[in-house]
Amino acid sequence: MSLAIVDAVATRRGVDPLSLPPLYRYVDPDALDRLITDVPRSATPFRLEFTYDGHDVVVERAADLTVAVDGSTVDDGASSFNTDG
Repeated sequence: MSLAIVDAVATRRGVDPLSLPPLYRYVDPDALDRLITDVPRSATPFRLEFTYDGHDVVVERAADLTVAVDGSTVDDGASSFNTDG
């Protein structure tokens, strides 16, 4: 998940993901990945909001997992947000 967020912000900016600062300066990527992979889908829905290099990022799980950057939902390409590990 953490790599998908960096990719989403890079796409939004039109830059290479490697040009962005490390995500760990803004949020703990390991904790983020654990939240997505370890919390059962049947658990209480959640919403996590944070700012990454000037961009508002929202990760939300209700029925499905969604990610939005600056208010625009990211198209996951059917695999970017795979939570199977």
